[in-house]
Amino acid sequence: DTDTDTDTGAEQDSTGTGTSKLKLTNYEKKRLLAQMIATAPDILTLSIDKNLKPKFDYFRNELNFTKEQLQYIILKRPQLLALNLDRNIIPKVEFFRRDRQVVSFDTVLEKYDGGLGMTMDEIREWIVQFPQTLTFVLDSRIRPRTFDVVKYDLQIGDGDGMAPMNFVSRNEPSWKKWVEANATF
Repeated sequence: DTDTDTDTGAEQDSTGTGTSKLKLTNYEKKRLLAQMIATAPDILTLSIDKNLKPKFDYFRNELNFTKEQLQYIILKRPQLLALNLDRNIIPKVEFFRRDRQVVSFDTVLEKYDGGLGMTMDEIREWIVQFPQTLTFVLDSRIRPRTFDVVKYDLQIGDGDGMAPMNFVSRNEPSWKKWVEANATF
C-alpha cells in the first residue's frame, strides 16, 4: 500500500475531464521525464516488446486512452509501467467494472465478490484524474475501500454524500475519519 499518497490528480477543464492539464509544455515534459526516471529508474530496464508494448496497447485499445491522457498518467505515475499487466492492472480494471453487489450490515469483506459497477469511460476518466489508483494493492487497499463504498451505498464523486474521488489513495486515518463523518447505514 501507498498510504500517504494524496496527489489530487488532474485539474478539471470546463467539461470535467481533466484534459486542460494534459497539455504539457516541452519544459514540463522534460522535467517530468527526469522526475519519472528518478522516481522509477527500473522502468529503463523494462522490455519494450514483452512489457511496455502490451501495456500501451491495453491502455490505448481496451481503455481507449488518448495519446495525451496516456502520456499524462505515465508521466504522473511511471510506476504503472512496472506493474504486471495480467496479474495487476487488468484485474483492477475488471474489479472496477464488476457490478456492485447488494450487501447487508452483516456482510463481511471476505464474502464480497462485487466491484464498483463502473463503465470503461468512468474508469478511464478516474484513472486520468487519479492515476495512483492503479498502484494500490487490490486485496489490501482497493477491495476494502470499495466494500466500504458499497456497504454505505455511496456513489463516487465530488457531491455531498458521495465518496470522494480519491477514496482509494487517502491514507487510512483520513479514510476512516471520512467514513465516520459521512457514511450511514
